[in-house]
Amino acid sequence: LWGIRNNPEGNYILMNDIDITEETKEDGSWDAGTGWEPIETFSGILDGNGYQIIGLNYHDTEGKYSRGGFIGTLSGGTIKNLGLKNIKMTTNRSNSYIGGIAAFVKGGTIEKCYTSGEICPNINTARWIGGIAGYITTAYSDQNDTYSTIKNCYSTCKIDTNYDTTGGIVGEIGGGNKNHLENCYFAGNIVRRFFAIAGGVFFEIGSEDYMIHCFYLDTSADASYMNDFKEKHTYGALTATQMTYENCFAGFDFNSVWKIDRNSSYKYPQLRDNPYVRVKSIQLESQPSKLVYK
Repeated sequence: LWGIRNNPEGNYILMNDIDITEETKEDGSWDAGTGWEPIETFSGILDGNGYQIIGLNYHDTEGKYSRGGFIGTLSGGTIKNLGLKNIKMTTNRSNSYIGGIAAFVKGGTIEKCYTSGEICPNINTARWIGGIAGYITTAYSDQNDTYSTIKNCYSTCKIDTNYDTTGGIVGEIGGGNKNHLENCYFAGNIVRRFFAIAGGVFFEIGSEDYMIHCFYLDTSADASYMNDFKEKHTYGALTATQMTYENCFAGFDFNSVWKIDRNSSYKYPQLRDNPYVRVKSIQLESQPSKLVYK
């Protein structure tokens, strides 16, 4: 995992969970002042294959990085089928970007991914903050502009901040036309210290950028700023009960992409090929009393 930074244009696939809790904690074996050092720029393909990176600690107390997270800048690359579980991210760098999967997305794609844990920038520090990405924008070129896409993703992170450009999925969407934020939801908690407004899904959006079929737990954030975008962008606040019903998530594909498992400890939608809570084994405690079970 660490070695990806040595070939950031390569293609990678995870074949098991990777727990780096101990390595990236303060004074851990990977701690050179920040715990996990963000992969500065990634332009390849990383397929999580339904596995998790667990316990990624990023604690930039010296303010070394302007773009903090698992990936600093996702530039034209793709992150898919990946879970970042129990992350803990904080920074002392002012006017910086921080996001669970990537701090800054420029013409890149994040698809079928999720994050859980805490993103807690210190007072008066990181400005663009999101559970999946801090900021997404367009990669401009003389030939064809490349738009950024975040699709079929969710976050349950606690985000503790005092800046207004904070969203449950993305802090800000900008930089031109048609950057996608589609079929995503936020079920974490945004704690605001000073400002009264936070985006349940995103906070700020460019006039030509768009998102569709995105939702957030109604107690997770004060999303009053987003009311102006309700008609155009098709998003909505859902209660905890509504979050457990498929028909409340308009536009979500529950046949091949999403599922709600009534028997799971996690009651909200999960990704079929990348579940947050997984059954690892089944054991019979006693001999069965009948041959057919539901």
